[in-house]
Amino acid sequence: MVDFGSSDYFHAMDAPKKQIGNMHVKEFGISAKIGDVLQAFKADLSTGAKHVELVFAGIGKGSLQGNTNPEMFDKVKREEIRQLAKINGVTVSTHAAVQMAGFSGFDPQRGNAFDEGFRQSRLQEIKRTIEFAADAAGGGAVVLHTGEFPRSVKDPKFKIGSKEQEPLYLADEKTGKVIGVPKTPLDIPQWKKIHGEYVDIDDKPLKDPHDYAHRVPLTDPKTGDILWKEGGLTYNDFAKEIKEWNDKYPHQEKRLPEKEFLFLQSFQQIQAEQPRVLEYERGSRKMEEEYKELKGKVESWKALEAKTPPEKKDYLLQAFRSEFGKELAHEMDKTKKNPSQILEEYTHKIKEEAVRLREGYLGFQKNVKNLQNQFETIKPIEEIGLKKTAETFAEAAMYAYRLEKQKKLDKAVFIAPENMFAEYGYGGHPDELRTIVQESRKAMVEKLEKTFGIKGKEAKKIADDHIKATFDAGHANTWAKYFEEDPKLSPEENKKKFDTWLVGEVKKLRDDGILGNVHLSDNFGYQDEHLNVGGGNAPLRELVELFRDKKYEGKIVVEWGAQGPEEQQEAGALLSAWANLAGSPIYRVEGVSPRWSDIENGGYFGASSSPFHVSGAYGAGLSKDWRLWSYSEAPIE
Repeated sequence: MVDFGSSDYFHAMDAPKKQIGNMHVKEFGISAKIGDVLQAFKADLSTGAKHVELVFAGIGKGSLQGNTNPEMFDKVKREEIRQLAKINGVTVSTHAAVQMAGFSGFDPQRGNAFDEGFRQSRLQEIKRTIEFAADAAGGGAVVLHTGEFPRSVKDPKFKIGSKEQEPLYLADEKTGKVIGVPKTPLDIPQWKKIHGEYVDIDDKPLKDPHDYAHRVPLTDPKTGDILWKEGGLTYNDFAKEIKEWNDKYPHQEKRLPEKEFLFLQSFQQIQAEQPRVLEYERGSRKMEEEYKELKGKVESWKALEAKTPPEKKDYLLQAFRSEFGKELAHEMDKTKKNPSQILEEYTHKIKEEAVRLREGYLGFQKNVKNLQNQFETIKPIEEIGLKKTAETFAEAAMYAYRLEKQKKLDKAVFIAPENMFAEYGYGGHPDELRTIVQESRKAMVEKLEKTFGIKGKEAKKIADDHIKATFDAGHANTWAKYFEEDPKLSPEENKKKFDTWLVGEVKKLRDDGILGNVHLSDNFGYQDEHLNVGGGNAPLRELVELFRDKKYEGKIVVEWGAQGPEEQQEAGALLSAWANLAGSPIYRVEGVSPRWSDIENGGYFGASSSPFHVSGAYGAGLSKDWRLWSYSEAPIE
């Protein structure tokens, strides 16, 4: 018998007590090294993993110096991966470029807007990854990082910065432009209401709830000064008012607080410009009338000059001074030009000024018109962004469906959007991940009916099989730092509250058939450090128990990252999962052919060193006599 640290009796044939149910080490897959995926796959076969996820790094033109992409691996290499997988009884999934995130077409580098060309370029990257997955893996997941567009996290349990300073995001469905609306309180008057309705100057209810121009401000009965809303109009108060209106008029078009808050901000700016613009309009009209009058006089003076003899020139100057004043007459004396020339130049200046004032007025009217048009085309960013993301994933899934039919694959190639960090944008929260999958499936069902005439349950089944989420436990755990804490609880108790919430959300994703792939790694809730399973504080044991339910049929892939340079990182990550979740007695391996002597003097079962000798069931020879540990060359199984 060997004492494994402070543990109870343990025999090689016994199942460790901390094992999850009857979990087997073969239930874990491994994420391959980024780079040459063929060589990485060969190395990972030696770890004992029964599933390997091949990972690509780059997009565009590839390079083996870190920017590998699926197109760099030709038919021979793809077939080699496929045959190696078949021979070794290993399944394979594929991770598209890790530096690629977001498939809605939103690009902050391209005018902070949704760009169709950019969306198409992302779709092309997915397609070539699908082709690789079909050739090399024979199907399986094609993992894609989400991070679709900027948004405000709507779940009140999470506090990412100040809710008052966090902008609202809208997008123009025509131009794709994304608009961040600050929640700065607005200085507005107290508007007159009768029976809870805003009224005009005749005390008649305003039919249009957006008609801010005809609302009547309240005034102080003593001074006549306008009464302003104390502290300004906050977004929260405004949103509350909009909700009350929506509840009161359920059959009318639903009003959106973020959209109207932007409209009200813009309207205030226009109102501030209005007095100056009215001066433009009056000045323009006056100048135009003067121009028309002067234009006729120019012709009259030309005719008069033609009839006047040279000796009567002084008469012309006197008459010109009398009609147009000293200023223009002085210009004639200075330049020696004829009256008609001076008048013509002056008339041209009046015309230019009239045009300038008219342009200022028209510019204002254009802004008003644009504001009205914008109100029709501006929508919450989720409405526009989600539609574009769903379109991309549905198109990709349709391509995968057609390709697997062409190649007669035994299993589906499915699109697997992955949850990311809170800071990455839409897709990281469980509700967002669910919505992406559901909307993408709906879009695919529509395409199946339109393209192949497939509809109903059959179309839904195909869509469900070809679009499933990847849930990354490490990414999800980083949301813990934004979980609103209860100051009465300890940090550990608050973390348990977060864990309970997270496990509950993942259970719903599992039960609703959203999930198709899982990534496991650990961290302490701040950054995605890819620690060994059990090395951080993510609720991995509870999550894995969920994934072992028959409702989940996908893979569980252990991701490497923070393992030390002295160990093979993928093997180290995989063995940590075996040790901490599947109950394997081995949790550290160096090299690809580990033996008992490899771990002599290393950490072993929680103890600082291995036993000095082994005997009996732990010995390599036929004899039951004891022998030095280092002489035992029994391979680790």
